[in-house]
Amino acid sequence: MSVLVTGRAGPRLLDGLAAHGVRARHVPHPQISDFDGVSQVYHVSDEFDPDMTTAADQVFMLAVEAGVSRVGWQSRIGPYDVALPAGRHLAEVHAALWHLGIPFFIAQPAYPLEWIEDWTADGVVVSPVAPDAVLAWVGMDEVAGAVASLLSRPDHEGGIYELCRRRASVRELAGESLQVIAADGVAGMPPEDAELASRVFARLSQGVQNGNPAMLDWLLKPASP
Repeated sequence: MSVLVTGRAGPRLLDGLAAHGVRARHVPHPQISDFDGVSQVYHVSDEFDPDMTTAADQVFMLAVEAGVSRVGWQSRIGPYDVALPAGRHLAEVHAALWHLGIPFFIAQPAYPLEWIEDWTADGVVVSPVAPDAVLAWVGMDEVAGAVASLLSRPDHEGGIYELCRRRASVRELAGESLQVIAADGVAGMPPEDAELASRVFARLSQGVQNGNPAMLDWLLKPASP
């Protein structure tokens, strides 16, 4: 199995796929030549990218042209709020997949536990999500294991898989050793991305109860001999 990973895939996901035996090559913005010898494509969308739909459409078009056997898409855990730009883009990519004409699956990870690390400095967690809003969370190592299972088993075609581990607030996850304060905005992003991200985090601050840990357990369970 040779997998081309496209889009915004971070080192934790890529390292995790390798640890689970997936031979993957990451090309964020591929050309047709990058599909040589590739049997499957796994595209990771960046919901804060205004060009998310265009980027996904380009990858899907090349995948069909190259004759790959299956496409996987990583978005985020639903539901999509189509009143927001990011939600509309995710819904459009979802619709595009259904009309590709080749087998596919959709992985929807919950919110990465590693976000808490990214928001932490000098013992303070500056959270763009309301500190006491309860959300579904998952570790990227577990996401990688689930995606490896999805890529290796053909019986997952056409499915949508919500990947979450636990529900908790940022304050609960940070624990007693860290101070948690609310952020005024999203730091460290280009202005056009930060605007989209701020709207998404504002919605998350309401708390979104979705995802089923049993799905992740099922995907991570070793296959029967």
